[in-house]
Amino acid sequence: MTPPSPTPEERLLLELCRRQPRGDVAAEASAASGVDAFPALSALAMRHGVHGLVLSRLRELRNRGVSLPGTDAEIDETLAILRRQAAFWDMEQDRVLAGLARAGFHPLVLKGGALRRGTFSPVERVMGDLDILVERSEVDPVLDALTGLGYRSEYPEHARAEFRQHHQHDRVAHPRGFLVEVHWQLTRPQDAIRLDPAGFQARAVTLEPPGAPPLRVPATEDTLIHTVSQIEQESVRGLRRLVDLDRLAAEPELDWALVTREAREAGLHGFLCVSLRLAHVLLGTEAPAPLLDGRALPPRARGLISAFGPVGRVLDEPGRGAVVDRHLFRLWGARTDHRKRAFRERITGRGDSLHWVWAGEEGPEDAAPEPSSGLGFGLKLLVLQTILDWKRITRRVPDFWTLEY
Repeated sequence: MTPPSPTPEERLLLELCRRQPRGDVAAEASAASGVDAFPALSALAMRHGVHGLVLSRLRELRNRGVSLPGTDAEIDETLAILRRQAAFWDMEQDRVLAGLARAGFHPLVLKGGALRRGTFSPVERVMGDLDILVERSEVDPVLDALTGLGYRSEYPEHARAEFRQHHQHDRVAHPRGFLVEVHWQLTRPQDAIRLDPAGFQARAVTLEPPGAPPLRVPATEDTLIHTVSQIEQESVRGLRRLVDLDRLAAEPELDWALVTREAREAGLHGFLCVSLRLAHVLLGTEAPAPLLDGRALPPRARGLISAFGPVGRVLDEPGRGAVVDRHLFRLWGARTDHRKRAFRERITGRGDSLHWVWAGEEGPEDAAPEPSSGLGFGLKLLVLQTILDWKRITRRVPDFWTLEY
């Protein structure tokens, strides 16, 4: 079966997200996009969290004479706004890390805060908040130091006490809108998938970005595994983290044996394969063949993942039934024992122990039952499962593991 092709605007977006955009392919997609190509491209880029990256590449290709949408004034005006935003994030990140250093703390900087200082330029990588990893014994004094820097929690104290038992981080906010998440773990205690914070700390490296103070970040292999963990939690929605994965996978000294071993130990091997295959199909990412073809996954899991239409999951906005779809996709990307455990917990009503916090209630006794758990939710999972099995058996979907665009 022929897979549905991306729209011209999506093809242009994907091309501009590549490490080395091809001018002829970008120009062809641009020509097919029509008169509204620039606003459509900008809207897509914003939705996928790659606006600065896409506009930067657009500007570079236009400077090389490639015919692409938008005027120089439109592109430069938007890039100027994004650069000011990036400069604010940089200054506040540096202020926070300097304040923590004065207090004697040198945390590990995770995710966007690290990637935008090494793998990307600051304007190319949006930053939702600053994620840092500290030793568990440092959590309280680090939070105290952040209080001295003007940060306050948005959660009541009794909720924050529950974080220590049921969560992996606490979050504080500055009145100017900047957020800091203080992690003592990288996954929640009840999660089947477990990342090793001690290993991240032991393998950490120091970056010395131009014009900025040095900062400690995870090794490339650990950052890649953490990125896959984030992709798994988000159930493969959006391009931003796949772009991160693409850049990390291209590092010449990357130890794929270590990545594969750590992914297996964490319970992320299935999602490592899914994520790399998606990055390969959409962005041309290269990785070892056993990871790209998912050969280590059980045949039924490989077929069901294809039945979900993973490329459409990335490019399309979530529709009706997205919660059920999200949970079932995560189940079939998981290790077999993890999948059985997660399904059992869902149908027995053992959902998120912090559901009452996210619902804004005073305590667990005040919150309505979590909608994504219990027998009713389990039935919805089984209905979608039946539909997907039918698609798999009747071959109504293209084979994701051999798909090429």
